[in-house]
Amino acid sequence: MTIDQKQHAVSTALAALSAGASEITVPKLRNDLEQFGGTNDVTFVMGDAKKGLIHIEKRHGIETVPHVIEAVIDGEISKFIAPKKTVHIIKDGYEAVLSLDENGQRKTWLLTGWDIQHIKNSTR
Repeated sequence: MTIDQKQHAVSTALAALSAGASEITVPKLRNDLEQFGGTNDVTFVMGDAKKGLIHIEKRHGIETVPHVIEAVIDGEISKFIAPKKTVHIIKDGYEAVLSLDENGQRKTWLLTGWDIQHIKNSTR
C-alpha cells in the first residue's frame, strides 16, 4: 500500500469512527508488523476519557491526534517489547504504541498508547 492509500484508508476509518463506530480495523496498514506475531492490520478505537483517540485528545489536545495517527501510518518502529506484545513507532517526535492484547484478549494491532518526545524533552 502506498502512503496515499494508507492515508486514505485511515481517513475512511476515522470518518467511520466520527459517524459512531466504536472501533475500526484498517487491513494491511503496515507491512512490518507481522514479524512481531500479529497481522499487518491496525485497529483504531474512538474510546472515551480513559482510552482511544478521545483519550489522546483529552490529554494533549485535538492537534496531537493527527500526529500520533501519522506515526502509526508512516513512522519507524523503534522497539518491540515481547512480554507486553507492544510495538513502539516514532515519527517527528510523536510515538505511537500498538498492542496485540486488550485486557488479555488477543486483537489485531491496537493503538493503545502514545508519547510526545518534544514535550517530554522541553520539561527537563
